[in-house]
Amino acid sequence: MKKGIIFFLHGLSGNVEKYEKYIKELKEFLPLFEIEFILVQSETIYFDFHKISPLPSIYINSWYNLEVDENKIIRPKKSDFLLLVERLDKIIDEIKEKEKEKEKEKEKEIELFFIGFSQGASVVLIMIMLSRHKINTGIILAGFLPFFLPEKKNENERKTLFVAHGENDEIIDFSETEIIKKELNYACDIVIKNYPKAKHFNLLSLSLTDTAIFLTKIFFEKKIEITEKAKGVNKRIFYLGEEKKRLQKVNEKINEFIFKNFYSFFLRKVNIKFERAE
Repeated sequence: MKKGIIFFLHGLSGNVEKYEKYIKELKEFLPLFEIEFILVQSETIYFDFHKISPLPSIYINSWYNLEVDENKIIRPKKSDFLLLVERLDKIIDEIKEKEKEKEKEKEKEIELFFIGFSQGASVVLIMIMLSRHKINTGIILAGFLPFFLPEKKNENERKTLFVAHGENDEIIDFSETEIIKKELNYACDIVIKNYPKAKHFNLLSLSLTDTAIFLTKIFFEKKIEITEKAKGVNKRIFYLGEEKKRLQKVNEKINEFIFKNFYSFFLRKVNIKFERAE
């Protein structure tokens, strides 16, 4: 039997503490499975609006740099993603090494799963396709493919994706689900679930039950160990970057105000566009 390790990657401006309630609720649907959650906190970057608008420039938690050019376009660099994959792979190395020592006598394997929301979901897609570790299952919640990947002709084992998206998403267009399906179906079995009443920020709660049902099926297929008694949430937190604890709290109130309540307003009124990395 195996132990399940579930990574959770937050969205833009998020921090791990704000998703602990979601993790707890998800675990309540999966009470007897031997699983551990790994919450990873992104670095904090300086988001400079001054080039294109009077909006305040702020520190914000982000998985990669967000530079707005003079044409009001944000285009992340592919090199940032490749570096990020390398850094997340090192976290997996550390976890595997500790599990190896802990489970030495039990000879228990571990199975990796990734859940990502919004910007975090874009990172999950890249991790599943480019990580040197075996990651065969991903949960993509309101996500998007940040750049087009070259098709690998020799994919030995197909991966499984659960892609959930709100039809009224005001941040990331619903059409991104079809792009994910079109671009990755050569290597992935993709389950798409649409939520007609969902916007961006309420998708987590609306998709919770379906996410748990999907994971339950996968856990049985992957032979994740079932315990005799229900356990509470077993979790660890990993941080990227040295300044994480100090900057994570910087401008937290203005982050919440701008990027949750009026995110779509700023994108539309200031007309900032996001384009895929090249």
